[in-house]
Amino acid sequence: MLTVVQVLAQVATPAGTFPPLVFAQWLVHRSPGWLDTLAIERLGYLTLPLMATLTGAALIAGAAGVGALAGLWGHPRAAAAIPVMFALVPAPSLDGSSLLGTALGAAAGAIGAWLVVERGERSAAPEEVLEEPTAASRSPVDRRALLVALVAGVTAMSAGMLLSGRLRLRIAGPGRVLRGLRFQAVPPVAPLSPIEDAFDRLDDLTALVTPVGSFYVVDGALADPVIDPETWRLDVGGMVARPLRLSLEDLLAFPAVERFQTLECISNSVGGDLISTTRWTGVELRRVLEAAGPRPGSVEIVFRSADGYSESLPLAAASDPTTLIAYGMDGRALSVEHGFPARILSTGTYGMKNPKWLVEIELVTSPYDGFWETRGWSKPATVKTWCRIDTPPSGRRGPGPRSIAGIAFAGDRGISRVEVSTDDGKTWTRAELEPSLSPLSWVRWRFDWIPTRTGLHTIRARAWDGEGTVQTSEFAPPHPDGASGYPVIAFTVDAV
Repeated sequence: MLTVVQVLAQVATPAGTFPPLVFAQWLVHRSPGWLDTLAIERLGYLTLPLMATLTGAALIAGAAGVGALAGLWGHPRAAAAIPVMFALVPAPSLDGSSLLGTALGAAAGAIGAWLVVERGERSAAPEEVLEEPTAASRSPVDRRALLVALVAGVTAMSAGMLLSGRLRLRIAGPGRVLRGLRFQAVPPVAPLSPIEDAFDRLDDLTALVTPVGSFYVVDGALADPVIDPETWRLDVGGMVARPLRLSLEDLLAFPAVERFQTLECISNSVGGDLISTTRWTGVELRRVLEAAGPRPGSVEIVFRSADGYSESLPLAAASDPTTLIAYGMDGRALSVEHGFPARILSTGTYGMKNPKWLVEIELVTSPYDGFWETRGWSKPATVKTWCRIDTPPSGRRGPGPRSIAGIAFAGDRGISRVEVSTDDGKTWTRAELEPSLSPLSWVRWRFDWIPTRTGLHTIRARAWDGEGTVQTSEFAPPHPDGASGYPVIAFTVDAV
């Protein structure tokens, strides 16, 4: 019946979703900050799948309890209420369209459950009682039947989740509307500086541009919102003279901007991989704000997403020409996992300040704390100067020269130089920098080194931002305001 609820909810409306997932998302948005931080630090990418699994298991256990009680009380038909329970649990967090789809699925599930109970009673009803039932025969649980039911239920639910996901993407996926997105002509991207052969030969060095399929994904959505571009609207209100309700076509009518920019997650660790670079397409947020006419007294702009996430930027930062409403990556529409049809793209801030699946912009008269700020994380979320050693990896090495290389990033401040130490920080030597794609993208660096002794070597690196400030050597975990410290590798040279 869970599968019936889920699949019919998806067929009825693209906004419908699996009730356990909706309820789990509701719990995520209301969980205490210390628990969120602890889960992310200990479990990382496993946090949300585990949350969904545990929530689904808890709801199934609750449904099993309701069914068992219905049988013990002599009213097995009451078990038909179980699918309705699954619809009512997440109801407070559903919008009208989602609630309608889930309610339709719950009604069908309740009818199906009623019919199952009816058939079970008819097939199990004895025509004649031949002898007094024993204690074993009076057992309310048929263990074999229960095991079969559990296996069948889990299998059906898994199949339903797969079918549901495919239905959602087929109903309103960006792949269907890609041809309908008429990207306005934009000034051509400045030609890239020639990439030196020395950088090209380093196989383990990070690519200059991240393929969209490899771009890091971190968000708090258990199930990414699948938005129909035909019905999507962006509301601009609050302290404005002319409230706006923009369609996707309206957004595309604004002059387009295209640029290379790096995005880094605040959860990125020292030497971590939650950082990527691509070519973004969008419209300057200030142009939308000018069309709405900000009123005096506005201090911040609040962004709200289709999944319930919210964030804010100071009015000055939001009005800066570098802040975009992005709708394209690498010359194509945003994918679902990256915020289709539109997201915010600010500069100098971690990814938490760049909400996906944007549906509302509101100008407010007082500071606003977004989802992660209310959990104790940094409000400005300014990117710290950071670098990573990509090659060589730790381990044992033979004789010969070495190329030490990696990437460095400092948000909108740029990178002025990178230094490498091959003696655990006692001395430092300047590395070679490759020209960056833009002032907002990472820089690749390399340092050619010939070991002069055998034994253990500890390699460290540090970067200097465009303002001439070196990254701090003091180690700090990612939360609450971003990781810090020097990246370090260690390897043993067998011979020189």
